[in-house]
Amino acid sequence: AAGDDSPALLRAALTRLDRWHRVNSAAVQGLLEDAGLPAPALARLFKRLKKAVRLARSEDAVTCDAFRAATSGYLAAMAAQLDEVGRAFRGREPEVWAGWAEATLRLWPLCRPPVAA
Repeated sequence: AAGDDSPALLRAALTRLDRWHRVNSAAVQGLLEDAGLPAPALARLFKRLKKAVRLARSEDAVTCDAFRAATSGYLAAMAAQLDEVGRAFRGREPEVWAGWAEATLRLWPLCRPPVAA
């Protein structure tokens, strides 16, 4: 629910994505390139991912405004590329894909405006 998005919760979600990114990004980028994900789409996805994890590493307070600014582009790029990214991982590196998906899905519900009934 809106209002439950404490700075500690936001930072924890970003830190989980950051840890995944530090360990796996080079291998994943190679896998996606091998699968034929278009270079501009891949570059955009990783540029936005890096922007999101930069907030986790910063000393700045993680407010909802900062969180939305850092993650909205990444989440939009990931949503747009989800089918292609999922196909690239099909049968290859399932644990890496599961970690990426889980870390990304934890970001999705945070700092969203309440939905009108």
